[in-house]
Amino acid sequence: MLVNKIVLKIFCVSLGLIVLTKNLQALESSMNYRLGTSYTDNSLLTLNNKRDELTVNTLVGFSLGDQLRVINYSLLANVNYTNYTKDTLADTTFYTMIADFNWEIIPSSLTWQVNNNLSVREINQLNRPLPTNKQQVNIFSTGPSYIYRLSAINRVLLDYRYSDIKFDRKLLVTNVDNQRSVYTLALEHQISAVSNISLNYDNTSVNYLDETSNTDFTGNAIYLSYNAVKARSTIAFSGGVTKAKLVTNTRDYKSDFFSAQWDYQINFSSNLSARYRKGLSEASNDVGLANFLNSGGVNNANLNDSSIFTVERFYFIYNQIKANWKTSYILNGVEQDYDEVRPTQKTLGGTVAFDYNLSRSLVLTSLLSQVARKSLTSNEIKTNDRIYSIGTRYYISNNLQFITQYRKNNRTSNQAGRSYDENVLTISLTYSNAPLAVVPQR
Repeated sequence: MLVNKIVLKIFCVSLGLIVLTKNLQALESSMNYRLGTSYTDNSLLTLNNKRDELTVNTLVGFSLGDQLRVINYSLLANVNYTNYTKDTLADTTFYTMIADFNWEIIPSSLTWQVNNNLSVREINQLNRPLPTNKQQVNIFSTGPSYIYRLSAINRVLLDYRYSDIKFDRKLLVTNVDNQRSVYTLALEHQISAVSNISLNYDNTSVNYLDETSNTDFTGNAIYLSYNAVKARSTIAFSGGVTKAKLVTNTRDYKSDFFSAQWDYQINFSSNLSARYRKGLSEASNDVGLANFLNSGGVNNANLNDSSIFTVERFYFIYNQIKANWKTSYILNGVEQDYDEVRPTQKTLGGTVAFDYNLSRSLVLTSLLSQVARKSLTSNEIKTNDRIYSIGTRYYISNNLQFITQYRKNNRTSNQAGRSYDENVLTISLTYSNAPLAVVPQR
């Protein structure tokens, strides 16, 4: 079977990565490999005429990095392949490959950064990662950063970033490939050894390769920022105004800009993180907000769309770890206001996860998640997703674990054909050359 050949190739590559990381002791490196199988009673996610399916899933992940005297770099790659053994759907491959390079040309003054992010993403989060719901995106960016010190407590920061964003043209109806330049000027004052305040100005120009379906635009933002790093907390606030103007002079956009970040280590066993952001954006820019999205933000923007919108998003997580159990509470949401160009999109989600150590090597896992989405059309579209799961995680060793899970997916919608129920059983085996977790102690 084709799946066996693909799995064999991935397995051979992963073995090679294990050997590679074993011989690169001077570098920071890690490798993980997962092989699993799942049974679903509703692979097509339909209310009626359900079809069951058995899938084989293979994931290989790899990271590599090093920090030299003036150069540091990192490479991260994850490839996730799913084979549908009954052919109810075409096989899918999702991947992320991120490369970062930083060169300190003049110590503590002038640096040059290069980043490339290649990934396959979901076009529409209302659908699961199906063959018809994916889009390849490549984001390349590069540019210098310069710091000029006016005094011991005052300095000027200059930054320039050129970005080239390309999509897989075979999967697009319209061409939204674009290039953009962002200039940043900041005047920073150091309030104390742990805090500073700055006045910032950003200027952005975006040029689309296909100007028949998209409109180039320019944007600028002016805002104040405050940052503080204390013993147990990190705080960052920014506030100001963002504007965008179509080069055809047919439309101007304006929005308040506000960003807040708070990370707090409450005590040895618990911590919390919170993020909030509001301002102008568009789909390509949201794709590039890696730092925010990696912390749990959700994105309603269709990747095939170049419309400008006002976006407001938040994210909150609380973690607590005790001797025999740990729990996490996550709340996040996003609203995208297209100012009557198209319907406003709203998403609100929450997750509760609880793990309990049954023994030194066996953990009982559980999760409850709910995501509500609204599209504010004349006939409001509502979709509500719920996920319930329970399972076990068995540590064969610190580097090898065996996972079993039962998951129930439920969707209710006021749109015909979107509601469904699904039951999924999964088993998987995961290996990592780095410890997967400290073996729980009772």
